[in-house]
Parts: sequence; structure tokens; C-alpha cells
Amino acid sequence: LQLRFDHVNYRCHRICWWLHYGKQPYILDHVNNNKSDNRITNLQEVTDQENLILARIRNGKGVFWCNNKTFTKGGFWRATWNTEILYQGPDEQEARQIRALREQQWLEQNPHIRIE
Repeated sequence: LQLRFDHVNYRCHRICWWLHYGKQPYILDHVNNNKSDNRITNLQEVTDQENLILARIRNGKGVFWCNNKTFTKGGFWRATWNTEILYQGPDEQEARQIRALREQQWLEQNPHIRIE
């Protein structure tokens, strides 16, 4: 949602933040990932890196199939965190578990970040 004022478009969640806190945020994240839910309790200011990590967590990115015949006959599963390879092997479930554990550790290390 956007509002237009004096020939400039403003996103509603940024206006809500400004009205509540009196300052423009750099990057805002919607905690419940619903972009039309602009309640202050659903907004959090994040850094570029936090925003990228949250997007990857929400989109399930970081576990993928690699077709590399030199590792196994048909390929392998790889779990990554940013550029770090957490797991590389034939077991998809293990790759997903290891990735989920790393996500949980990151969220515990960053208690100011909320995610639903």
C-alpha cells in the first residue's frame, strides 16, 4: 500500500513507523510476512543482512539438490547458510534438519529479530 503526497509515493508501513517513532526506518520487516499488516507490533527495523536472512528463512532457501555426479551417483543435497556449506550428502531430511538448526541458532543469537 502506498500514499502519494506532494508528488512523492510513501509506503504505508513506513508512514506508520514514522508516526509512531518519529524517524524514518532504513529497512522494515513485517514479522508475520503479511505485507498488508502494518500494525506497529508487526513491524521491526532490520539491517540489510538481517533482511536477506529472514527472506531466505521464510522462502525455505538454503537446502537444494546439486547434480554433481562426482560426489554420488545421482547428486547430493546441500544445506547452506550464506556462503557456508553446513551439510553435503545424500540425505535430504538431514540437510533440512541441519539448516533448520542453524536458523534457530541465528534467531537465538539475534533476540531483537522476531519471526512468525
